[in-house]
Amino acid sequence: VDMASTLAVTGIVTLTDDLIIGDGKTIGSASDVDAITIASNGQLTLTQTLIGTALDISGDIDVDGTTNLDVVDIDGESADSLLLTDSTPIKLGDSQDLEIYHDGSNSYVKDTGTGSLILATGGLFIQNAATNENMIRAVEDGAVTLYYDNAAKLDTVTGGINITGDTDTDTLTVSGNADLNGDLDVDGTTNLDAVDIDGA
Repeated sequence: VDMASTLAVTGIVTLTDDLIIGDGKTIGSASDVDAITIASNGQLTLTQTLIGTALDISGDIDVDGTTNLDVVDIDGESADSLLLTDSTPIKLGDSQDLEIYHDGSNSYVKDTGTGSLILATGGLFIQNAATNENMIRAVEDGAVTLYYDNAAKLDTVTGGINITGDTDTDTLTVSGNADLNGDLDVDGTTNLDAVDIDGA
């Protein structure tokens, strides 16, 4: 049947073959006649929200707006975690310079660009995962605190500190002043440019 006018049907239309509409024509409802547009290349455009129970896409997803996800599940992994292959970093920032990854043995957070890792407000705390006790604490005022048994303070260094090592010995270099409240025990040679005792 070839019809040049509008077909009005009050019941259900059942088709046993394909439904083909003209290029760029629309499918809609009485209140929204252009809810779906099908282009000549088969591209589907929706003017309303897509609501469904599942969405399976074999290609890429390009989202111009905000994506709100209740759960992210990658390759069937736990809904509470984001699991990537070892050495595959999570990259952050416009230039993707900040990387977070695990190489199979160690965990890394590094800036691969020209910047540095900066302490946020409150500083940096490295804790024992089993006891939640501090091991190293660095705060924004420049103080670095090292801890040992049962979270007791081992030492507090304010200002620059640089510890380097080689095959023979480890060297501790303090760029600022060193103030010792206790005794100083030196097993090796002590080289002093000047000795000032009680200001004398």
